[in-house]
Amino acid sequence: MALTKVIGAGVGSLTEDLALSDSDKIKLGAGSDLQLYHDGTHSYIDEVGTGSLYVRASIIRWTNADGSETLGGVDADGGWFLKANNSNALVIDTNGHVTKPLQPAFQVNPASNQTNLANGDTLVFGQEKFDLNSDFSSNTFTAPVTGKYQLQITARIDQIDRDANWVRIEMVTSNREYSANIIDPDAFDKDPDYWSINFSVLADMDANDTVHLAFGQSGGANTADFDTQAHFSGYLVC
Repeated sequence: MALTKVIGAGVGSLTEDLALSDSDKIKLGAGSDLQLYHDGTHSYIDEVGTGSLYVRASIIRWTNADGSETLGGVDADGGWFLKANNSNALVIDTNGHVTKPLQPAFQVNPASNQTNLANGDTLVFGQEKFDLNSDFSSNTFTAPVTGKYQLQITARIDQIDRDANWVRIEMVTSNREYSANIIDPDAFDKDPDYWSINFSVLADMDANDTVHLAFGQSGGANTADFDTQAHFSGYLVC
């Protein structure tokens, strides 16, 4: 690598090349943690103890002290991308479409009917349609970071006992409980064969907070069934 050394000052100053061997490093000022070096392939700006910045025409890469990387640049099609630990975290294609492949998002549904529900029973979701970032497990979503999460449930409940005072689905988070679309079954002239319950909420969740769904019922017999035609989903909004 050759650096230019300025001799003198002002217009017309003379310059000469300062030749360095690969891996030689130049500190940017006395006591500075910033230094320049070349590894035999690429040139870097290095912050001692923190990481290194590698820049070329189409790529900017930051390598942390632990070896993990954040990489950004222009792809072969002319779109823009940002990688975290070698996985696409943000992609903007040439038409301006923005996708975030690592953004927490999930959709699950029951693998089989859950019968004779009792008040407080956790609703079981045995199938994942998708689970980006792998945050859903054991019928529970765990927030990986603090933020606002959009959560929604579409459920089908069969064989509700008309003698119950009320029936509902409860969305239970670490911070608070949400419930909506409460049903008053004794308004019917017979046990409803099936009923749908749908609601959504923008919930505040801290990192490692959890959310699951529970069945709620006051009075009556435990005859209600949770049908497989149900979907529970959510994603990080901001």
